[in-house]
Amino acid sequence: MTEQATISVNDAFYPLLTDENRYEVLFGGSGSGKSVFASQKIVIRTVGEEKHRFLCIRKVANTLRSSVYQILIDCITDLGLRSEFEINKTEMRFTHIPTGNEILLAGLDDVEKLKSIAGVTSIWIEEATELLEGDFDQVDLRLRGETANYKQIILTFNPIDENHWLKKRFFDNKPENCTTLKTTFKDNHFIDDEYRIVLEQKASVSPNLYRIYYLGEWGKEDVKRPYCYNFNKDKHVSTTAIYNPQRQIIFSLDFNVEPFV
Repeated sequence: MTEQATISVNDAFYPLLTDENRYEVLFGGSGSGKSVFASQKIVIRTVGEEKHRFLCIRKVANTLRSSVYQILIDCITDLGLRSEFEINKTEMRFTHIPTGNEILLAGLDDVEKLKSIAGVTSIWIEEATELLEGDFDQVDLRLRGETANYKQIILTFNPIDENHWLKKRFFDNKPENCTTLKTTFKDNHFIDDEYRIVLEQKASVSPNLYRIYYLGEWGKEDVKRPYCYNFNKDKHVSTTAIYNPQRQIIFSLDFNVEPFV
């Protein structure tokens, strides 16, 4: 990197700057800085290593410009490296002039463009939950062959569904060459108080949204009209009470109109 370039990385992500596992899975709540870190790592490797062609992916191509493309622009600017990059706004292609390294953006719905990209050395998949497992398999197969540096696929996402294939593949049956990191907005030192309030308001809409976007935990199927809607395991389940078979247990149910027991 050039001398004027400085970088501020959240503590939680800092160890991953040197992580070389093939799969780097960054998941958790909103505002945790997952996507920002992914862009930082890609830009750092782009300017600090040689013979790179990074591929950044989302399921739908037209969602890239307002997300991945803008995040990369901001990252390059923040690092003071704007003069070192040639940026093709139409193709959303970044070329690091001193090294010739490239960062390319493509959607999985733009099959012809994806097929034309050869020599990929590492990949970032933003909003990975949008992909089907078959989509990921095809992307995974593109990262092959001998390269000057380690090959890596970075996945960033909110854990929206505990039944998602991502959970089964990278958590329930975690590969040896995989690093996972869960973060929430509390791990982001650069987040502002106003966003914290907005996040709390949105998370209050439902327990499931709170679980996913505030706590960064895997989402569960939303029950539209739950019977025990105020049940809280931490509040209503005791770990200290001792069961006494000699004492009476009373269990009460309210037979309401709907939902009913």
